[in-house]
Amino acid sequence: MASGRLSVVRGAIRVAGVLLAAATADLAAAAGAAETIPSQVGCLRLKSDCGLDTASDDAAAFEQCQEELVHLGGGCVVVPAGQYRVSGVMLNASNTAWFFEDGVAMEPWPGLQKSVALISIGASEPTATSSPSNITIMGPPGAQHTGGWTMDVSRPLFCPWHTHGVQVGSVTGFRIANLLIKQADNETIPNLLCGQDSPAMGTGKGKDGRSPMYGEVTNITAVGGTPGYGLIQLQSAQHVHFSNLEGVGGYTLRLETGGNSGGDPSVMVNNI
Repeated sequence: MASGRLSVVRGAIRVAGVLLAAATADLAAAAGAAETIPSQVGCLRLKSDCGLDTASDDAAAFEQCQEELVHLGGGCVVVPAGQYRVSGVMLNASNTAWFFEDGVAMEPWPGLQKSVALISIGASEPTATSSPSNITIMGPPGAQHTGGWTMDVSRPLFCPWHTHGVQVGSVTGFRIANLLIKQADNETIPNLLCGQDSPAMGTGKGKDGRSPMYGEVTNITAVGGTPGYGLIQLQSAQHVHFSNLEGVGGYTLRLETGGNSGGDPSVMVNNI
C-alpha cells in the first residue's frame, strides 16, 4: 500500500491519499515497509454475523457477509480461527477487506466435482460492465511460515477436477498477503491423473476480458508444488507488485505472455 494506511471508518474501507500507488516506483518503496494490521473496529465477524453453519458449505457464510458489505457500501470481515470447507468463494464487492485470524485453515468442500479456487477475486460474469476495486484479503503477519492462515489443496478431488488456492480476475486495486498454501506433492500423492497439477494461485484476465491492475501480492509460501507448477501462474496483469514469495517444489512465479494472456506490463518482483 502507498500514500496512507488502510483503516476502517464507520464500517467502510478508507485509505488516506490514493487507493494504490499508480507509479511502480511507489509500489517498490511500499514493499519495504513493515507489515501492519489495519484496524478491525466495526468489522463483521463471519461466525457471529453471517450465519456460519459448519455442517454445510462454508462459502454461504462468506456470501452472506459480502451481501451485507454491499448493502453498507463497503467494509470489512474478520474470519475467526477454525476449519473452513468451501466450494469456492467469490469476492467481487468493492471497498472490502477480509482479515483471516491466526488459526484459519481452508480446504475444498468434500466431494466437490468441479475445478475451483478456494477464493476468487474480481468480476466473474462475461457481461460485467465494470471491475470491482479495492479488495484486500490478508492473514496475520508471518502466516506464510507459521501457517497462521493456511489453504490446503493437497487432497485429490474426483478426476479430472483440480483446485487451487486463489484466482485473481479483473479487479483494480487489490492486496493478497500472509498465506501458506499446501499443494499435493506427486512424489507422495499420485495426483497427476486427477488434475491436481496446477498452480497454488492464478492471475489473469477475468471473464469480462480485463486484467487485474494496481495490486500487491506479498508474503506467501506454497509447499508441495509439482514441476512446471508451483506458487503463482501469471497470465495477465498491469502494475502489480510481487514480493516475499517462496515456492517449495515447482516454480515460485511463472510469467506468461503468449496466446490471449494479454502480457504482463509494469509487473514488479523482488525477493522471490
